[in-house]
Amino acid sequence: MIHPMTKAVVVHAGLPKTGTSAVQGWLNTNHDALAALGIDYPTHPVDGNGVGIGNAGRLLERGSDGRLHVAPTRVRNTLDRFASGPHHTLLLSSEFFGSKVGQLADLLPASTRFVMYVRDPMEFLESDYNQGVKRAGFKAKIRPEPNAYGGWLGHGDLKRALTDISAAEILSVRPYHSSLFEGGNILTDLFAAAELPAPPGDILGLRRVNSSYTLSALEFKRTANHLPLGDLTRDLDRVLQRCPAGYTRYTLISPADYSRLRPMADAEFREIRDLFDVHSLEPLRKILADMTPDPFYPQEIATDDLEAVAGYVSSDRPDVLEALREVARAHPDAVLPYHGFRSAVGV
Repeated sequence: MIHPMTKAVVVHAGLPKTGTSAVQGWLNTNHDALAALGIDYPTHPVDGNGVGIGNAGRLLERGSDGRLHVAPTRVRNTLDRFASGPHHTLLLSSEFFGSKVGQLADLLPASTRFVMYVRDPMEFLESDYNQGVKRAGFKAKIRPEPNAYGGWLGHGDLKRALTDISAAEILSVRPYHSSLFEGGNILTDLFAAAELPAPPGDILGLRRVNSSYTLSALEFKRTANHLPLGDLTRDLDRVLQRCPAGYTRYTLISPADYSRLRPMADAEFREIRDLFDVHSLEPLRKILADMTPDPFYPQEIATDDLEAVAGYVSSDRPDVLEALREVARAHPDAVLPYHGFRSAVGV
């Protein structure tokens, strides 16, 4: 049953890899300034990388299967708390809402506004792979296929939301591209899409969260993933996000694969436009059609590159390098992609 309310509710629902962690970090930090404007953004914990699940716990709960599910009781409690407070707008953010838009629309007030961002499918493919190397222990080189990893952009979640008529009527689909953000920033764009006043304070202080690795750092971590890192994964990831050694502008998708995949990505956008009458992504589609990709580098680096990364880890967190060295020493039979990795870490 939809909760009756005259106040405004805004749900920022991702999609993944569209700056949600950076937005949530800013909203968390500026909670008091938002409250002064009448906007209630419930604070939430983040990890050492500034990453968390946002406000997911306000509306969802983890089931016995380990997955997050819509929790009607939590939805009611969140709305009751908001309704009895002084704020005129409740703002919630989590990319975990993306797969639940239809269900949430049935429980939230009819006037609730949902906002979802859509990124270049090819960028998402590569970003999702990089995330897998960083956090999920991926060991293999990238697989440049639309159905690899999380699938292009989580479009399944978007299509399910648009298929639900009640959700489609209140869902704003926004392009994730710096040149298309209203106000020049994803934060100002989100506030505009949600019909909120301009965000207060230092919007230039929107901190980049969950930064991408350099190519050398990526290959260093991919190699380390062949060892049983355990909790060391978290500390190594934090250091490597800061590592400046190696190329910062690169793509792992070869020119041949790029030429093969780009028309497929464009067809995906056209399908969303034609099936769901969503035209807000057309400017992004046109930009991507003429875009020149970043320089391609294969996933092959030299021992010198491994040593440069190891040297940075040693200077930034010598305890992390020592722990990595011990793991490598304890597993001499582990087959690693780079023979020079052991010597680079001092084994």
